[in-house]
Amino acid sequence: MSNSVLSRLIDSLTTCRHDTTHVRCVRQLEPPSWQGNVVMPPTYSSDDNGGRGIQQEFRIHQEKRFTPDGEKEYVVLDSIPSSANRAEVALLDARQRGVLKFPDIVLVVPSLDNEERSVLKLSHRIYSRFLQQSLHGETPFPATEWGKRVFSLNHRVAALEVARLNPASILFGCWCSNVGTQGHFRFPRCVQMEIAAHMTAKTFRAASTGDAFGIKSFKVFANADTLEVSPNPPSATEAKAKSARLLTVGAKGVEPCGLWHEMPTSNAMLTPIPPVLQHRGVSVSKIEDSFVLELHQLVGFNTGDANRDLKLRVVLATLALAAHALKSQNLALRSGCSLTVPAGSDGKLGYSFIGSKPTEFSLAETEAVDLYKEALDWAKDIKDVYNPDFTLTLKASPKLEEIIDRSRRIASIGKKTKANGSGGDEAAAE
Repeated sequence: MSNSVLSRLIDSLTTCRHDTTHVRCVRQLEPPSWQGNVVMPPTYSSDDNGGRGIQQEFRIHQEKRFTPDGEKEYVVLDSIPSSANRAEVALLDARQRGVLKFPDIVLVVPSLDNEERSVLKLSHRIYSRFLQQSLHGETPFPATEWGKRVFSLNHRVAALEVARLNPASILFGCWCSNVGTQGHFRFPRCVQMEIAAHMTAKTFRAASTGDAFGIKSFKVFANADTLEVSPNPPSATEAKAKSARLLTVGAKGVEPCGLWHEMPTSNAMLTPIPPVLQHRGVSVSKIEDSFVLELHQLVGFNTGDANRDLKLRVVLATLALAAHALKSQNLALRSGCSLTVPAGSDGKLGYSFIGSKPTEFSLAETEAVDLYKEALDWAKDIKDVYNPDFTLTLKASPKLEEIIDRSRRIASIGKKTKANGSGGDEAAAE
C-alpha cells in the first residue's frame, strides 16, 4: 500500500495492538488580533429555580485541569457534543457538494413542500424519535428490515446496521432509551473533539443605549403574543387571560391567550438602558483544539468475516479523519469567538499514532478526503456492509407531521414554550 497512513491504520486495526491505541491531534489556536486575548465562551442556563424553566443566570463551562505545568483553570469554547455536531454539518456539506460519499438517511416532510432533513441534523442521530415516527412506504421505520436490525437487542447486529446506514452514529456516539426492556442502548463515541482554553480572568462588557424621546420610567402593559405595549390596563377579558398562561387547541387551530404583563417602561425597552458592566467573555492565554480517535472502539465490529471487518474499520477511521479535517476549516464558533490558526501555519493538521511505536503524520483537508477515498477503493468489495452511494429515504408519518405543524403554528404567534434548561447557546448540544 503506497499510502503509509492507510497502511498503518490497516496494520493497527487488524487487531487492537499495544503499538497503536489511538490517533491524536492537538493544535494551537488564537483569537483574531482585534479581539486581543478575549473570547466569548458558550453559555449554559442555570436550573436553580425549582424546575420552573425561569432562567436566573447563565454559566460557562470552566474547570481545573492538570497539565505538565501544574493545575490550570480551563474554559471550554467548543464542547465534545458541539464539536461532533459541527463535524456532522461539515460532512453533510461535503456530501451535498459531491466532495465525499457515505451512507445517509433522509427524512421527507410532505406537508412542508417535501422538505428534507438528513439524519446528520437530528438529535440522537439514528435513534432520533423523528426516525422512529417515520415511514418507509407505509411501514414504520422500526418495523422495516433496517429498523429491526437497528433496534435489535443483539449489540453486534445493531452496530453493523448503524454503520451501514449512518456511520456518523458510530463515530460520534448515539443512544436509544427505548430498545426492548434493556433501555438506554448506547454506542460510545469513537471520536472526541474539543476546543478549550487556559483562562486567566473573566472580563466585562459595557451596555447602554441612548434616549431618543426622553421617556421617563412608569408602568405600562405589554402583550406577550402581539408585542403590543399600552399605557392603559387591558380590558376585563384580556385581564382574565393574564393568569391563564395556556394555549387552546381546537378545530380552529391554536388560539393565542392574550397574556398581558405589567412592567416598567425600561423592561418594555422604551427607556434607555443605564450604563452597566456585565461579566461577558474570558481572557485566555492558550487555546487548544484537540482530536482523539480511539481505535479500540472500532475493533468491536464482527461480521464473521475478518477481512470484511478490517475493511469496515479502516473506512470508518478514515471517515473520522476526513470529518475532523473538514470541521477544522470553520473556526467561527459564535459571536465574539472567531478563532484563527497562528500566522505562518501551513494549514495542515499534525496527527500522531499513539502507542509503544508513536508515529507522526500530517494531513491537509484535501489529503484527508483523498485518504478516505483511497480506503473506499481498497474496501470496494464490502458494499453489502458499507455502500457510500446508499441513501435511505423515509417519510414523516401523519402524527409526526401534525406535531411539526402544530409546533410551527405555536411559534408563529410568539408562544414558543421554553423547556427546562434551554437558552444556553450550546446546552443539550447532543
